[in-house]
Order: sequence, then structure tokens, then C-alpha cells
Amino acid sequence: MNAARTAGEPSLGWSEEPRRVRRYGTGRRLFVSGLIAFHIVATVLWLLPAASALRRDVHVVTDKYIAGVGLWQAWGMFAPEPSDLNIYIHARITYADGSEREWSFPRMNQLDLFTRYREERYRKYEEYAHLDSYGLVWPDLARWVARRNNPDPHNPPVRVRLIRSWWVVPPPPASGDISHDPPHEWSHFEFFSQRIAAADL
Repeated sequence: MNAARTAGEPSLGWSEEPRRVRRYGTGRRLFVSGLIAFHIVATVLWLLPAASALRRDVHVVTDKYIAGVGLWQAWGMFAPEPSDLNIYIHARITYADGSEREWSFPRMNQLDLFTRYREERYRKYEEYAHLDSYGLVWPDLARWVARRNNPDPHNPPVRVRLIRSWWVVPPPPASGDISHDPPHEWSHFEFFSQRIAAADL
């Protein structure tokens, strides 16, 4: 409710004119309603199992829409076969003087709860960045690592090697005790090497 101002009272930005209500025609309302309905249906179909016959029949349309608006979500971490790899990416950085340094993405099991919440995006990035199908990002990733590890302009990084390290997580023991890691051995693989030029830093 707008109160009338007395003479000399400063304006607070209120409008004393009646508020205008914009009403859209039936055509616009039907279009928006149809768009909302399509979005709901596309989302439901996206969430169906990949082997679903219904999803296979309509995925050409719905998948392009979901991917196009950036709302895709992979559910492989839940079912039917969740990943059994404990994996992280690290780098071996070679400097101009021949020295080397090891650098790693933040590892969640080595962080406190607050820091883990803040750095979780790195783990999510690693989950995909190590895959061969995402090789397109490797050169940029190597350059980014070099820029983050360039403390001395007189001794810059000249090469970055990206390494994936992993071990296979076995099924839970019969006792149900998962309070500590089972015996395991790390495997390592250098999956990319990038020469670093001055322009990359």
C-alpha cells in the first residue's frame, strides 16, 4: 500500500500511480506451459536407465536439449556399476635448470571437512579429465599446472607431465568395517606430456 506524501516530504522512490498488470495472450501462455511440460518430460526421460527402450526411442531429441541447456547428469556413480577406482591426477614439473617438482590436485581424504567442501570441484574435474575421451583438455590443463607452479621467473617450468594414479577398490568386507582402506598397491601411468613455452606462463 502506498501512503500519500505530505508537502515537502522527501520521495522514497514510491510510485503513487496504480500498478499496471501485464497480461499475456493465450498463445504465449500455451507456449510457456508447453515449454515447461517438455522440460519436465525431457528430464524424466534423461533419468531413465540407458538401456530403457523408451529413452532409446526419443534420446535424439531429449539428449540434445538436456546437453544444450547444461542440465545433463550422469548417474553412473550410483548404478548399475559404480566406479571402483580410487584415482587422482598429479604432475611432474621440469624447470629450466633441470630440477623437478611433484604437484597434485587436492586430495579429499587429506583435507579437513571445510576445505574438502571448498575444493570438491577439483575432484569432480579429475573424474573426467583423466579419461582419454577428454584428451582435448590436457594441453590447457598442463599449462594451467605450469602457471600455478612458476614461483621463480628466472627458472620457469619447461615441461609438465600429467600422471594418473589409482588402485581398485574391492567390495566391502563381510564384517562391514570400512573405517580404513584395505591393503592396496598404487598403479601409475603418465598419460600426457606438454612442453611449456614462455607464452604459456
